[in-house]
Amino acid sequence: MGRSIQYAGGRQRVWVAVGFEVLDSLEDLDFTQESAASIGGRQVTISTTDVLSGHRLRAGAWEDPRFDSPCSRFTVVVWNLGEKEFLDIVRGVRVVSPAG
Repeated sequence: MGRSIQYAGGRQRVWVAVGFEVLDSLEDLDFTQESAASIGGRQVTISTTDVLSGHRLRAGAWEDPRFDSPCSRFTVVVWNLGEKEFLDIVRGVRVVSPAG
């Protein structure tokens, strides 16, 4: 269960996922947790890997307390994008919860 969407163009790719642990499915890429940062009002855990030659991957994961687990888990993974672009994408993820 969960939901994900991927965008790709050339060597760049963005994967946005909700409701499951993305880094578990990418465990063979040996992500290293670098830091935690406040991005767009969220406390985001940032991880990176260079295991694929010439392909820098960055991941940002956070919990949204408005939702029950596992739906509260959000992850953005990018391939071949700089740090600024990565942070802009994480900042740009908007979660709309139904009223009621």
